[in-house]
Amino acid sequence: MMEEISEQRMEEYVKYFPGPQPGMVLASVVEGNTEAQLWYTSLPDNNVVCLLWDKGNNVFYLSGQLILPETIKDLASLINTNVKEKAIKEGLSYFKVKTLSSTLENSITDIFQNIPLHKTNKLFYTFRAKRVKTIPNPGLEGIQFHPIDAAILEEGRFKNNHHVRSEIEWMWPSLERFLEKGFGTAAVLDARIICWCTAEYVSKSKCGIGIEVIEEFQNKGIATATAAHFLEQCMNQNIVAHWECDKDNIGSFRVAEKVGFEKTEETGFWSGQFLR
Repeated sequence: MMEEISEQRMEEYVKYFPGPQPGMVLASVVEGNTEAQLWYTSLPDNNVVCLLWDKGNNVFYLSGQLILPETIKDLASLINTNVKEKAIKEGLSYFKVKTLSSTLENSITDIFQNIPLHKTNKLFYTFRAKRVKTIPNPGLEGIQFHPIDAAILEEGRFKNNHHVRSEIEWMWPSLERFLEKGFGTAAVLDARIICWCTAEYVSKSKCGIGIEVIEEFQNKGIATATAAHFLEQCMNQNIVAHWECDKDNIGSFRVAEKVGFEKTEETGFWSGQFLR
């Protein structure tokens, strides 16, 4: 039987989610900067199987080495009832799954019964440089770069700031939590936010990145410059930044590499959708 773990005890289960990308997620969950639910069950020979529901990017992480038939049934039952209904209700019907062992990978279709899944590959980058690369100014005059704070997010003050607020509220437990623990950079042109880079999965020593450019301003070097300013904020706080994107998102990983990120992991995720 899968047992849910309280938020206060989640730190005890971090060790069951190895790897740089799951480690970043769990660190933020423990800090209270990403909403999540965690279930586990104990198996013979001190084995433990865990299911983490990361509600930031709506990803399910499955960990454990020994999978028994009854454990697969328990996981399937949990997902098909409790999790599915809650996900649909909360507008989280599209999801991804990351398995952290070959035994779980081989059981994925039995766990997510009757849900078509397709495999996608993701790249994970880490910024290990001692300083941020010198980035040429974008080929557009008048752009200013501002830290994302309450003034930038004030309703009606800057055009497009509702997009920034929406992304923050999707990834963070609340806007107030972001303003307390998060940070970011906005590129502003004529009182209009044209690019924003926000910290996600923030903990004491690391964070992820969310970045977006208004379509008409893409391919002008603005994302690269904004990311560089964001990295300066990270370095000022002694935070190691991480960048994650789909392997086929050429524009995204090119920006990461331009500002000095190094690829540290290539991994597979499954994508699916809960339907009523």
